[in-house]
Amino acid sequence: MTQSASQTFHVAPFAFNGELQGVGAWQMSALSKRWLDFGRDVLRAGGLSFSSLLPAPFERVGLRFTSASGAALATFSLDGAVVASSAYLRGDDIAAERGLLEMFVQSLRRVDAVRQTQTTSQPFAEVFGISERPLHVVVAWGSSPGEDSEMVAQLGTHFAGAFLYGRDAA
Repeated sequence: MTQSASQTFHVAPFAFNGELQGVGAWQMSALSKRWLDFGRDVLRAGGLSFSSLLPAPFERVGLRFTSASGAALATFSLDGAVVASSAYLRGDDIAAERGLLEMFVQSLRRVDAVRQTQTTSQPFAEVFGISERPLHVVVAWGSSPGEDSEMVAQLGTHFAGAFLYGRDAA
């Protein structure tokens, strides 16, 4: 068994109204080595904080990325429209993760789509109770056609794996 075959990270998808859709798990061995390496290369080249279009074959996809203390925020856009917001948490520094999650949730709560559809007074509050690590929290904004949406979802999952298990990437 390879090292990546035993590596798992958790995924917590949220609807844009702030409701947790569950917590699942991804095996690193289920991800494409090619696209994990692509993600690691992009993260390594970008450093701790960057905003840019991805290289070929994903020139239509923008990534805004900021990381510190084993945690990161990533925003994916397609043709300039935001399609997914993510937080990546390795479990290295719980205090730093808490601060990053507070910033992440505050920014999500300011989005018009969230304010118009929220079903509780504190959307996304459940994120603070998720203890599994490493963790990929993701909000898909649903603003792109099905095929494009799936492409960005797959990229987001591979970037999560690249960051969560790529300590030299960022």
